[in-house]
Amino acid sequence: MVGALTGGLILVFFRQYIRPSALLAWCLVVQTVAFALMIYPTQVPLVADPLLLTIKLCAACEGVLFTSFGVFIHEEYGTAHYGLILSIYLTGGALGLYILDEVFFANIVNMFSNELAFKQNYFSAYGEWNMFLFSWLTGLALLCFLVTLYSHFQIVKKDTIAQDALSIIKF
Repeated sequence: MVGALTGGLILVFFRQYIRPSALLAWCLVVQTVAFALMIYPTQVPLVADPLLLTIKLCAACEGVLFTSFGVFIHEEYGTAHYGLILSIYLTGGALGLYILDEVFFANIVNMFSNELAFKQNYFSAYGEWNMFLFSWLTGLALLCFLVTLYSHFQIVKKDTIAQDALSIIKF
């Protein structure tokens, strides 16, 4: 809620200075840093629980991402295709979450089961599992950031060309 509200307020009050694609890129930078903190959580100074900090940062970023996606889709594709494109994004996100939950995380528990206590299905301490998991998540967030940055530059280029074409026409 806080992330979605913050993202919405940023886009309402500062829309002339920041594009939704740039806000997407900034959120992915924050998520990448949050995931990177969890690779070696015991080395993070001044934070009592780095996992809690990572969860809060990522939850806030997800709210901003969702709001920014909605504005981005509306501005780029219009209201006629909004429902279809947003549903494709949400279906892809749901599929990704299902794969992470049922395949990726389940295999992490199996791969690092020697770190689990007897008859326990969850990790109670940091170890090799968090280095593996958060290294992958950091890499994936970095990849998403690079794709978003490329998309942002393409949008800026397209908008600049369209603006230049409009400035040539004198009414």
